[in-house]
Amino acid sequence: MTTTFENAKVGDRVWSVTSGWGFIDDIHYRCKYPIHVTFDDDRFSSFMVDGRNYKDHLNQELFWDEIKFEVPVQPPRMKLIHGVEVPNISFVPKEDEYYYYPSIEMPAFYGFTYFDTTNINDILKNKHGLCYPYTEQGKQAAILHAKAMLGVRE
Repeated sequence: MTTTFENAKVGDRVWSVTSGWGFIDDIHYRCKYPIHVTFDDDRFSSFMVDGRNYKDHLNQELFWDEIKFEVPVQPPRMKLIHGVEVPNISFVPKEDEYYYYPSIEMPAFYGFTYFDTTNINDILKNKHGLCYPYTEQGKQAAILHAKAMLGVRE
């Protein structure tokens, strides 16, 4: 099976990475861009026989069938706390917004409170990257941070 368009015919359905589905409405093999496509949204474009939209493009853009893309999940950014990697999701909370923080004094290794811009404890936690989002992920990061401060490795 070929992925180029030497054997294309007027009326063939094709798919473009940037424009979606369309049909070949004209072919002029003497032209540099012989494959003329009208897309389902009434836009049109011309392509080279190899499916590229411009001669300078490295990759094919036109295909016989839809290409499914799977977008990879970004790995979490980490920061090093006493030699232990902890998710780097600390943030600056807004006034009266709840947040988690690491706490080596509590059995659960975390605490939570709302942010008060006049409270010196909140100001210092924020300054030193100890404020984590009020989410399950934020809570887990705060716990890891507290354990890292104590040198606990799991």
